[in-house]
Amino acid sequence: GIFMIGGVATGGNREDVNSL
Repeated sequence: GIFMIGGVATGGNREDVNSL
């Protein structure tokens, strides 16, 4: 999603703070 923290905004609905 847009609200990624320390990750990448994927544009999806899942906000994963561990996503790279």
